[in-house]
Parts: sequence; C-alpha cells; structure tokens
Amino acid sequence: MTMTVADFEETGAGAEIEQIDIGTAPPELELPASFKPSYSEQDKTEVATVIAWLNETRKPQAWLARIGRIDAGTLNGVLRGKYPSPPSKFLAQAMEVIRIQSERLVNRGVPFIETSVWRLAVSVYHRARVYRNIGVFSGYAGTGKTTAALEYERRTPNVHVIECIDKMSASAFLDCLCERLQLTHEVRGLSKEKKFFLIRRALEGTDSLLIVDEAENLGPETLEYCRRLRDLARIGVVLQGKQNLLALLKPEHGKFDQIRSRIGFWPATVSGIKREDADQLALAAFDDLEDGLDRTVLDAMWEVCGGSIRLLTESLIPCIRDFGLRKGRVLNAALVRQIATEAMRMSSNNRREGA
Repeated sequence: MTMTVADFEETGAGAEIEQIDIGTAPPELELPASFKPSYSEQDKTEVATVIAWLNETRKPQAWLARIGRIDAGTLNGVLRGKYPSPPSKFLAQAMEVIRIQSERLVNRGVPFIETSVWRLAVSVYHRARVYRNIGVFSGYAGTGKTTAALEYERRTPNVHVIECIDKMSASAFLDCLCERLQLTHEVRGLSKEKKFFLIRRALEGTDSLLIVDEAENLGPETLEYCRRLRDLARIGVVLQGKQNLLALLKPEHGKFDQIRSRIGFWPATVSGIKREDADQLALAAFDDLEDGLDRTVLDAMWEVCGGSIRLLTESLIPCIRDFGLRKGRVLNAALVRQIATEAMRMSSNNRREGA
C-alpha cells in the first residue's frame, strides 16, 4: 500500500516523537531589578521594550544577537542591566531589528500558518532528531521549505539551520556552523579538520538537529562532513532542498551511498501547498476586511498562485494591499486577476489552473 502525505502528517515517528514539544518557548525574561550607573533612563526604557518584544514573539536572545550582529554575551549583560559601559549602541542595534521585524509583519500581513508542507517537514525533522539519523526533505521552489525550517528552529531548542549558497565550499559551510554555535573566536585560523573537531565537541550530548537548507548546493566533501557529524556527534541531520537534491542522492552505488544508508525518512518531493492551505493563508492575511473573502476571490487567488506559498504571500497579497485596497478598490476576483497581469506581469500561461 502506498502511503500518502496525509499518512505521514498523522503518523509522524510514533509515540517517541510526541515527547518533543515543538512549541517550547525560551524562558520568559524578567526586567532587571537594578541597573548599572552606566544606563541612562532611555537605555532602561529600551531594555524594557526589547525584553517585552522577545517575550511576546517567543524569540530567544541568541536569535536577536545574531540578527542584530551583537555578541550574545554582550546582549545578555545589557538586558540584565549589568553592562559596565553605556549600552546605547547595542540597544540601538536591537531596537532596529525590532523595528524592521515589526514593519515586515505589518507590510506582509500574513501570519504563519501550519500548512500541509509544514506538517510534513516537521515529520521529517522529528524523525531525524528522535532516531539521530539523516532525513531528506525536497520540494519545488516556493513551497515553504525554508520558512518551515526557520519556524521549527524558532520553536525548538538546539536546532541549527544552515542556509547554503550556490557551490558552497566545505570551509564556508563549517564557518557558518561555527558562527551558529558561537565558536567564531575559537576557530579563527584553524584548519577544516580542527574546526570540525570543535563543532563535533560542541554538539555532542546536546540532542541537536542540523537542518541543511538548499543542500543541493553542497559538494561531496561538505556532505561528508554532514555524515560525520551525524555519526560522531550523534545528532540528527536533515538535508533539505529542491527536487534536484534527489538526483544527487538517489543513484545506488554512487558517491553518496554512505549517506543513503543512513536516511531514515525520505518522503516524496512536495510540488506545492494544497488548496486549503492557500485559502487559510489568504483568509488570515485579510481577516481585517469587514466582509471577509468570498469564494470567487479565493478561486482567483488560487488560479494565480497555485501551489506556491511564496507567490501568494510575498507577491500577490502585498500587491493586492498596495495597488488595490490602499487605493480604495473593492477586493474581488477581477481585481486579483488584474493585479496579477498588470502589477506582477503574469500572463494566463504563467498561472497554475485549478487544484
């Protein structure tokens, strides 16, 4: 009997997987009871703002430090009121991150929705972590793979996402991983093997998961480092990428046989989100409309974007808001198709018809 995507969504990896709570938030931060004399009144106000935002968004300090390019230890000291020098510079960097993130949320207007692609991705991530093996997750461009990986990382402790670039070298890959593990100062000037040793030591005993996004960009040497991390650090690894990732890993008796033998879960390539996913996203994005969205509008939006969550959330919905609603136009099917043609330069041949 052939298993469907729905089967994978329901079964996951059995009872063991249920013990992992992907909704675990970082510990809630508290306001400092006192501040060093180096803090101005504005600094104290901004500390309170940053702490409130981190608690509200459930983002860890390490995330804010990485995005804001602040040393993690420095940020921790600043938010505890213990930093001995004026912390204004670091607080300004943190406040800029908050400003950009808030503006992005307002402009995009699409909250995170747990789509069918997300649920399948979580099944792969869970199994790789529980069984400490290698998972493979592939999908067409724009189906939400990277979004799923980053959301899972945000929700789950000890998950590290490496977003690869074209022809990424083993050295660059290890440097990215060192940065994620905050080993940058320790590994400066070291050979690849010594960097690998320190990475392995940092990951051992942590029950971590490494998600390698756009893994089709990696060469044999880098993939071998992924395999060795799985074997020696005893962690789970997920290789995630577009459909050509399969062509890289699938041939039997090829150069990646050692990886193939360690793959515990390898579902079929995802071609797109489902129609019900697209409807959910659209309804959530426009939940501020008094009359909501009627079926003809949802039909038109699906006609334009089909299975691409990226096209829907990053192009079509913002264009509808900017060139339609903000100009006082009524949101109907005709407007959706007009925006697709005139603002997004899509012909009828570009659209994916039906479900």
